[in-house]
Amino acid sequence: MSADHTESRPDWSSALPYLLPLFLFLAPGLLADYWAPGRTLLYALRVVLGGAALLAYWRRGAYPELREPLPGDAALLAGLVGVLVIVAWVALEPYYPQGFQEWKGLLLGGRPAGGVWFAHAGKLEAGFDPSMTGQIIPPGLALTFRLIGAVLLVPLMEELLFRSWLLRSLVDTDFRRVPVGTFTWLSFVATTLVFGVSHQEWLAGIITGAAFALLLYWRRSLLVCIVCHAIANLALAAWVLVRGAWGFW
Repeated sequence: MSADHTESRPDWSSALPYLLPLFLFLAPGLLADYWAPGRTLLYALRVVLGGAALLAYWRRGAYPELREPLPGDAALLAGLVGVLVIVAWVALEPYYPQGFQEWKGLLLGGRPAGGVWFAHAGKLEAGFDPSMTGQIIPPGLALTFRLIGAVLLVPLMEELLFRSWLLRSLVDTDFRRVPVGTFTWLSFVATTLVFGVSHQEWLAGIITGAAFALLLYWRRSLLVCIVCHAIANLALAAWVLVRGAWGFW
């Protein structure tokens, strides 16, 4: 086997810090449908596992892109973009299908009766309501873990995965050689689409993924994207709590 061929292989050991925290964060959630009284407890476990993995890798120096200084205008820019994408996220909600049955209904029957395009039946029941009855941990603690996960951990894990590792891996198999914010059409389109379809709100996710990527290309800073993502999730959390719109969680 030639040396050139060997060098072209992805280095999965260097990718693990970008993949494992999110995997550990998501994995316990697979049990939520099978253990209803433990739904909020499982989310707390997700926060502990994902956060512990992030912290362990951080201490080992796995994320050099997070040690770059934050640009001076980052807070205002990130806040503006973060709020705008959540406005779009909420406003688009009734106007596109989010599940198989809705796609089927759209293809077979067109617009549903009653003037509502897509009501997303069952989404509310699948949402995270910290005060849902029968839960093992109290609502206040459940809400605390949910906010820590949504506002602090998820922006870190998703931006490290999508806008740092995946985006750069599509430029060069040794992603560490690629400067943060390097643009190619393949990496931009692919990461935007993958980010979008990884969310139930896939259309809003695609728009949000494109906005985050463009912000990355403009400022050449992953930290700006993380701050923007955190502000977006905080804005969505505020909407959920004020409106009781648990289906978004």
